[in-house]
Amino acid sequence: MEITTDGFTFDFPKAINVFKFDEENKSLPTFHGASHAMMGVDIMVELPDRHLFIEIKNPKNGAADYAPKKKCKECGHKENPTATLVSNLTRKCRDTWLYRFCEDKVDKPCHFICLITLDDAMLLQILTLLRNTTPDKIPARWKHHFIESVSAVNPAAWERNFSKTYGTCKKA
Repeated sequence: MEITTDGFTFDFPKAINVFKFDEENKSLPTFHGASHAMMGVDIMVELPDRHLFIEIKNPKNGAADYAPKKKCKECGHKENPTATLVSNLTRKCRDTWLYRFCEDKVDKPCHFICLITLDDAMLLQILTLLRNTTPDKIPARWKHHFIESVSAVNPAAWERNFSKTYGTCKKA
């Protein structure tokens, strides 16, 4: 199944279902429908053995968009756009899982993939922060899957790591 969004075309040959989860057309049955209170990822993919939650970030100015900003005049705290990005990504991941749980669709392991058009070094920093905000081991008493893995990749890393397993990702 093929889908194009946010400047990328994905092809998931083994997919059972693929859809834009944050589509703004509220008449679509795939729209999450609670954007006033919760966030959702860009694309949902159902494969035979797992769900993929895919979020796409294509910063206009590359890594410069995530460089530390000037200090706040009131408190002296330096704004950190990378931390803000990671907080946003973490919330999208958790909220998406909660949407799917409420729809009774958490029947397979869920994997969160952030496709971000940044270099590998910046992605490693983002991935480290993401992994610190998403539990990788869940308590044995939990009855539902949570997020099995978290990845932060650029298009080249997608091709290296996911093209054979999930499918391809190309600039649209």
